[in-house]
Amino acid sequence: MSSPPPGRTILEDGKLKPGSYKIQNIVSKTYLDIHEHSMELCCRPASALGKDDGIWEVLPFGAGYTIRMEHPEYMEKPDCFCTVKVGLTSGSPICVSPFPVAWSIKVTEDEIYEGFEYVRIFWGQNNASWDLESDGSKNNGARVQLMDDERILPCRAWKLTPVKCVEEGETCCSCTHHDMGTEHGVDDYGTTVIEVTTVSKTTRKKYRVTEE
Repeated sequence: MSSPPPGRTILEDGKLKPGSYKIQNIVSKTYLDIHEHSMELCCRPASALGKDDGIWEVLPFGAGYTIRMEHPEYMEKPDCFCTVKVGLTSGSPICVSPFPVAWSIKVTEDEIYEGFEYVRIFWGQNNASWDLESDGSKNNGARVQLMDDERILPCRAWKLTPVKCVEEGETCCSCTHHDMGTEHGVDDYGTTVIEVTTVSKTTRKKYRVTEE
């Protein structure tokens, strides 16, 4: 069986599918994460991500979407929704907080990005959008910021890779630590996958991530 066309997995009826995603900057090829102390968004190479890092839940909220961190440390806390730290000014850091906001996520397709669908993330109906500093810096911890001009730049484009929760159930323990196991395999399409199991106080989830 042949592999499904690349990048055709995030749309449903012309809109972004709600779900869990890895969010990757098109230019740097690094992944969305947060600075632990400042709680500001940044990007890191895959090799620098921890075992629980880099999974984001995108859900409808009003006319837009909330973007919520799915790290086990934060899922039982309210302070994990993406928002603006300072205000709607160019260069304002994007951070996580207890106050969800609706982001406008516009899905576009352009052949210069290898035929993959990519998104731009805007503040409501404003032209201000997510931008990876220094024109898409590859540095570990490069800041994600809001830029309020109308320029269409590659460093403001993001690739969303679906991360599916394929199994979920109650755990049989009340431990407060988080364990994770990883298995490599090949699915029915011949695509290499990673299956990750996370354990929190009350739930067990197995995530399936398609590798590049």
